Amino acid sequence: MKWIRWRGFIAFVVLTTIVSVFWFLLIDQIIERYIEKTGTSIVGAKVELDKADLSLFPLGLTLTGLQVTDPGSPMRNAVEAERIAFLMDGVNLLLRKVTIDEMTVSGVRLNTPRKSSGEVKKTPVLPGHEEPPILTFEIPAVEDVLKKEELESYKVVEELQGRIEADREKFTKAAERLPDEKRIEAYRERFEKIKAGGRSPAEMIAKANDLIALREDIEDDANLIKTTALDVGKTASYYKERVEFAAGAPQRDIKRLTEKYALTQQGLMNLSKVFFGGELFRWVDKALLWRERVDRVTKVYQKEPGVEVKPRGNGADVRFPEANPTPDFLIRKALVTLTIPSGDISGEVLDITGDQNILGRPTKFRFSGSKLKGLDSMALIGEVNRVVPESPRDFIKFDMRGYKIKDLALAKGGNMPLAFSKGLADLSVTGEIREFKLDAGIRAALSGIDVKAGKPDEDNPFLKAAASALTGVKGFGLQAGVKGTVDNYTLSMTSDLDSVLMKSAGSVVAEKAAQFRGELTREINAKVGKPIEELKSELSSFNGIQQELDKRLRLTDKLKEEITKSLPTKGFKIPGLSF
Repeated sequence: MKWIRWRGFIAFVVLTTIVSVFWFLLIDQIIERYIEKTGTSIVGAKVELDKADLSLFPLGLTLTGLQVTDPGSPMRNAVEAERIAFLMDGVNLLLRKVTIDEMTVSGVRLNTPRKSSGEVKKTPVLPGHEEPPILTFEIPAVEDVLKKEELESYKVVEELQGRIEADREKFTKAAERLPDEKRIEAYRERFEKIKAGGRSPAEMIAKANDLIALREDIEDDANLIKTTALDVGKTASYYKERVEFAAGAPQRDIKRLTEKYALTQQGLMNLSKVFFGGELFRWVDKALLWRERVDRVTKVYQKEPGVEVKPRGNGADVRFPEANPTPDFLIRKALVTLTIPSGDISGEVLDITGDQNILGRPTKFRFSGSKLKGLDSMALIGEVNRVVPESPRDFIKFDMRGYKIKDLALAKGGNMPLAFSKGLADLSVTGEIREFKLDAGIRAALSGIDVKAGKPDEDNPFLKAAASALTGVKGFGLQAGVKGTVDNYTLSMTSDLDSVLMKSAGSVVAEKAAQFRGELTREINAKVGKPIEELKSELSSFNGIQQELDKRLRLTDKLKEEITKSLPTKGFKIPGLSF
């Protein structure tokens, strides 16, 4: 009996050699491609890695040259890391669990340039807010405004014209069908004929009966006239109110359009939002977009309750109860060194996992730096909490002190460029998202600043006044608030710059707004002034109908009174009569 079966041994050696060669030649590339593909899917832009190096003894992985493209700026990297290294727990790995006690991330840089575009698809824009308009300080021509704006006054007048005309025609025809003076005169002739009857008792009884019948006929006609007169009165009162409303509509249009298109003194109260709002909107949008991408890693995907049926032969992925359950993937601590132009900022991220509900702890991070070049101190703390998946919570707090400003440009577009050539800035940001409700606050204080505002050849009087005022500013504070939901939020902002601009340019603004308002008033009155006067004239026709019906009622009342007086007195007793 042979101790070694050479044929089998040689086959084993050949197979082991092939596997080893495959391992050392291809495994690093497989890991590298997997990281790039998965990262690109999460970020929505290219994620690239220079090299991945897997070691067996001890079991660990080292990544070098990681670049994560900024989806909003494909020619820049949002994050770049020189080296990422960590060791893995081999025992847990056999149980299909990746556990990393400590990871080291060094040479991290933000917003670095790329040699080629990293775009893979268009980045979606978060809806839910309207950015402040570009600062132009230009009032459009009144005729252009009226071409695209719908006037409430014209709409109201147009509606009333048809309705008043139709109702006037209706009541005119109704009045024609009612008893008129000719019919009332016929009643009078009948009355006179009855009065001329005999004086005998029988004739007196007949006369009284005829007078009562005549009075009843007149009463019926009077009721018809009275009912129509009441309808005419109510309709006329309604249209009077509507015409008065229409007469005030031009002023409401003028006020609305002046506030919308002309920079008023009240509009100056929120100019800080025009200068800084666009940039803040972009920062908030970018932060929310990255939050959504990070959430793809930390989010717990819960399966619906019930039994999952698999096709026969495919098996089922069953997770049995564990005495001490641990996440499938966990980085207990990541030590990160962030390199910025001012120096290195160190920090750590704790408990990175997609199974926070199993671990029972949220992901927390904190970074800090002091005695940096051009920056006194910086601190960042935060938390990504998915311990209870149905109640997600994110929190962040950022503080920066003593940042030395150098050539910081704002409001680059439009007619009012604004830049700070030097100065000091303190910044504080707090933000929380709890169950998709967003609440954030921003406070900034600038001091010792040198402001450059406006264009050298500016001839607009307001822009010149505003630029002159801003150039003299040496410091100001700014407060902003962000509230709403992650997909529909609003930005509020106040700043000392508002009062500065109010004092310097308020008179120029008032003059320009008054000029725009005057031209707008002339154009709107020319457009709807005559139709409103026509409405008032048409409304007077109801008065004519009302007066005619009132005249008929007076005639019938007078005739009824005369008939009543002609009836026998109470002392005259005739059987069968009540008088």
